[in-house]
Amino acid sequence: MSDNKDSIRKNLEDILKVSPKIKSLKRTPKKIQHKERFCDMLDNLKYVNDRAVQMKTEIGVDFILYEEPFFAIIEPLIMFSFNKKQQALINWWIYEKWNHPEGVLILSDQQTGEEIPTDTAEEFYEFLFSVL
Repeated sequence: MSDNKDSIRKNLEDILKVSPKIKSLKRTPKKIQHKERFCDMLDNLKYVNDRAVQMKTEIGVDFILYEEPFFAIIEPLIMFSFNKKQQALINWWIYEKWNHPEGVLILSDQQTGEEIPTDTAEEFYEFLFSVL
């Protein structure tokens, strides 16, 4: 890589008659980009759903029908991007975990009974992609 930078620098000096500074751009690894995008999507979908539920329960205004076309676009994208188990867990996290009549639901390992951390989108991402 250093030889490549030196070659580019020399060519620019020869052509432009200047001494350029060449900086390497640090790119975020794809895995980190994937995680960030997934977590942003999940947090935004949760926010939209929470807002619709809040508007309906506190004010009596039902935005669910208004927002339905947006979800009609988003849900097939989830179907194309994730397997059935992942889809079911994503839907659980957005629609059920936070809005259950008995409070926030906890995900636990069926064999050990241990709680699986899923309170943040980041924790949920780690679980979703490490297990499934």
